[in-house]
Amino acid sequence: LFNIGYSLYFKGRYEDASEYIFKALKYALQEQNNRVIAECYLTVADIADKQHNYAIALDCASRALHIADSIGIKPTIAEVYASLSTIYQNMGDYRKALEYNNLHHAVNDSLVNVQSSATVAELQAKYDAEKKDKQNALELSREQFVQNALWGGVVGMLVIVGLLVRQYRIKQRSELALRDTNEEIMRQQELLEEQARTIELANSELHETNTALNDINALLDAEKQLSDSLLLNVLPALIAVRLKAGEQLIAEKFPDATVLFADIVGFTKLSAKLPPDFLVSLLDTVFSEFDELVEQHSVEKIKTIGDSYMVVGGVPEARPYHTEAVARLALAMNACIGRLAQDLGIVGLTLRMGIHKGSVVAGVIGKKKFTYDIWGDTVNTASRMESQGESEKIHCSQEVYNQLKGSFTFEDRGWIEIKGIGEMRTYFLTGECA
Repeated sequence: LFNIGYSLYFKGRYEDASEYIFKALKYALQEQNNRVIAECYLTVADIADKQHNYAIALDCASRALHIADSIGIKPTIAEVYASLSTIYQNMGDYRKALEYNNLHHAVNDSLVNVQSSATVAELQAKYDAEKKDKQNALELSREQFVQNALWGGVVGMLVIVGLLVRQYRIKQRSELALRDTNEEIMRQQELLEEQARTIELANSELHETNTALNDINALLDAEKQLSDSLLLNVLPALIAVRLKAGEQLIAEKFPDATVLFADIVGFTKLSAKLPPDFLVSLLDTVFSEFDELVEQHSVEKIKTIGDSYMVVGGVPEARPYHTEAVARLALAMNACIGRLAQDLGIVGLTLRMGIHKGSVVAGVIGKKKFTYDIWGDTVNTASRMESQGESEKIHCSQEVYNQLKGSFTFEDRGWIEIKGIGEMRTYFLTGECA
């Protein structure tokens, strides 16, 4: 299964390749075959990189590196380093791309040095053995040369006489066989003509069958692509991959994540004034713009609740600088809503946002309608930051301020009473330092 998937990957048939690789991974996980597991994750990483799904590519490459390193497969480690270098290069992170490229060459050089030493030793041993064999053969050939010369003449004459007799007998048998063969050829020719007519009829039927099968396969491929697309629309890409690989329960704790809540100010009043179709179209336009910003900043949208929009950084894949990414997203969302309000001519269309960081629990719930969600005090505090914030402002906790001060600019709001939590010192995020 892995070899089929790997061949399809090299032909550029990434969806078909993924299907076979996931089947191979399922069996490898059952058999605890770490070598094949590492190769499967590495190939999934390469496929995801080709499809620009960098979050999946990095996660699968990291899994492959961890497994290969734990069992000491240096060639696979070198391949993973090369793959990580390519992924980071495609992401535009050239510092990491260079770092993994150097690691790749370091491992490769160590493998080449070991192989070169073994090869030199093997060549030296072969040279010594061949030299000795040639010396022994030369001495033996000198002794046998004289004997072979004497017998050669006699044997040669006997061979010539035998060949002449044998040739005469073969000629007689050949003439008889040729006559029988000509008769058999005529019979076979008639049989072949009959078979050709049968094959032509069978090919016509086979062509019709293949056409029908191609139509069925095209429909199945379309259904599979639709299914995969729907799965990616409701779940993070990395979680979708894990579910397709056979994981039954996905629940994880992330010690460090950044949660953002955004709410359209006065939307309830606005909805009472607008026609339903225009209202839904407005929300679709706003949230579609936000979805593109979320993808640009490499964070994850969790869900929308009415006119509220929830985002998390550092989940489902732990990553550095997730708080910075969420902060930049918040600033971009503020600018985006301002532009949309002007373009659509809606006065007072603004956001109220809140950000907090800390530990969260994340997982997939549901059997028929999958949902990926996060829970914990961090989520509740981020929600309070939003609800007790102000229009057109990004309300942040002390933890967020401590992480971003020096890189971003803030307005100190002072100590305020947060419902259900108590007094907290909070800040308004105003921009990014030049």
